[in-house]
This record gives sequence, structure tokens and C-alpha cells, in this order.
Amino acid sequence: VTPAEACPLPSDGAVTTGDDAGDQQTGPGAIKAFNYGYYVERSARMAREVAAPNAVAREDALQTFIDDVPRGSTHCLSITDEGNGTYAVVLTETPPGPDAEPIVYRQLIKTIRTDGKVFIASITSEE
Repeated sequence: VTPAEACPLPSDGAVTTGDDAGDQQTGPGAIKAFNYGYYVERSARMAREVAAPNAVAREDALQTFIDDVPRGSTHCLSITDEGNGTYAVVLTETPPGPDAEPIVYRQLIKTIRTDGKVFIASITSEE
């Protein structure tokens, strides 16, 4: 399975899926940008750039979390718009290897718009 097949990119109404680099134009774009920095670039600095100052762990702590994810892991997001900058997110992390079992994280992510850009305001685990 190629990464594109594993994680489709279309949006369907309130639901956005994908693993692309995202942007800071929309809530789903900011969520994608955060996770792209985390899983693809493996850079806490890049992930923090799309988060409000106290929204996520400090850069050094966040980098420790990133370093704990096995290299070669992939991710896929399903982001459901619940209104008012709030999104129900299903993040599927797939470690490398043929027998790797995907790990599914359910999160509630709140976003804010500041100076024309969307930032992550908070990430709460829904497990």
C-alpha cells in the first residue's frame, strides 16, 4: 500500500482527511501542518509554529515525544468540524514494518484565528 492509498486526501462536507503538509488558512490545515511537522519532518519547532504559545508541550518536551515515535512511522488524519473552531480528530499512527499494528488516537482539537492565520489552541485526548 502506498502512502497515498493509505491516507486519502479528499474533504467530504465537515470531514477532512489526509497526511499532507497543510497550511494555516483553516482549522484542518493547521491540524495537518502540526502533524506533518511531528511525523514527517520530525521537528518540534515546525509543529510548534502552528500552535498557540501554551497549546502544546514546550519544544524540548515535544521533540522527546517525536523522538519516541519509530522512524518511518506514517500517520493519517480524519478531522471532523464540530463548529466554533473545534475539531474531532482521529489520528492513526502506523509504525514501520509489515506486521505493525496501527495506533489510533482520538483527540479534540480547538483552534484560534490570529492575524489571519489559524493556530492550534489545545489538544485533548478523547481516549
